[in-house]
Amino acid sequence: MFLPQAWASDPARCAKAKVPEGARVHQTKPELAMAMVVAARARGSTHQWVGGDEVYGNSHAFTAALEDLGEVFLMDVAGSRKVRTGDPGPQQPPPSRGIARAAPRIEARPAALWP
Repeated sequence: MFLPQAWASDPARCAKAKVPEGARVHQTKPELAMAMVVAARARGSTHQWVGGDEVYGNSHAFTAALEDLGEVFLMDVAGSRKVRTGDPGPQQPPPSRGIARAAPRIEARPAALWP
């Protein structure tokens, strides 16, 4: 169940709305969606792909976690979102005040939502 942060941090409001105590935790929509995908596979779902709107498509952690699980997915993204069509490879840092350039560095990927 999606519970906004304001609700999760207001026990009186949750009690009045009869939100079960165990569910009084804020999770983002992508976190909840990942839990659904994992639970569906655990129940033996044979779905062929996962789809989502830009809330999910703009979450790199969510799409990276889907990729790590081997899921095929199709997501909307914001029209202003910049994407790469290929692997950018190691990036050379810009020169800084005459100091020699460091070796190329590979940007680390954000941690997945689930192992």
